Amino acid sequence: MTPTLTIGVLALAGSLVALYLLRPIWDYRLRGHEVQIVLLNRFPIMRIPVSDIGDIAVVRAWSNPVGFGTLRFGNRITRRAILISRKNSLFAKVLITPVEPEEFLADVKLEMLREAA
Repeated sequence: MTPTLTIGVLALAGSLVALYLLRPIWDYRLRGHEVQIVLLNRFPIMRIPVSDIGDIAVVRAWSNPVGFGTLRFGNRITRRAILISRKNSLFAKVLITPVEPEEFLADVKLEMLREAA
C-alpha cells in the first residue's frame, strides 16, 4: 500500500468512528406541537413548530442535495433520512436522521393533522 492510500483509508476509518461516537450527542423528538433537535438528549438546540412545516418526507440520506438554506443534522450512518421543508425560515430545509424515519414521519404527520383540525 502506498502512503497516500494508507492515509486515505485511515482518514475514512477515523471519520466513521467519529460519526459512531458522536451519534448520542444530538437526537430528535416530537414534543407537543414541535419537532425538536436536542443536544445530549436534554437541551433543545432547534425547535420547528408543526405549523411551520410545509412538507416532510423520507429521502435518501446521501443523495439529497444539500446547499445554502439547508441544515443537515445527520448523525447516523443510514440510507434514509427525513427532509423537513419549512414555510417561513432562513434555513428552509432541515435534514435529520432519526432511528426509525418512517415511524417519526408518521408521528409528525399525525400531529400536523391534529393541529390542522
